[in-house]
Amino acid sequence: MSIQREKQQSRGTSSSKHTSSVRAIQFNGTDLNSGAARKGLEELFSSYKVTALQDVTIRACVREQPEWVNLHAGEVRHGVKTVLGVHPADAPEHRAIHAFGATFVVTDTRGLPLPTEFYGVVRVEPEDRQAA
Repeated sequence: MSIQREKQQSRGTSSSKHTSSVRAIQFNGTDLNSGAARKGLEELFSSYKVTALQDVTIRACVREQPEWVNLHAGEVRHGVKTVLGVHPADAPEHRAIHAFGATFVVTDTRGLPLPTEFYGVVRVEPEDRQAA
């Protein structure tokens, strides 16, 4: 990891004034300003647009914590951080798990091309950053 600083304080001295600046930061040999690093950060902090194909209850992180979100057919919810799954009653033919304090049928978007429909009840797609 290489960090360059313009000024450094000598050992044992302190100052309330911050006088250093970082010119380049590398993480595991990758420049954090590179396209690959930026894409990784966008994926990490991305949000989703969720469309209900029929009345459905999803388990999702809209704010910071997982919560149940009720959607009516055709309703769109923007800015969803993570879609964990759907209520077992909305996908009864699929196996449910108990995680994050609730039981739900998992909707795992990792590695899937988006938009993707899950169980015929909900469509998940990346949020359009230009429109948001």
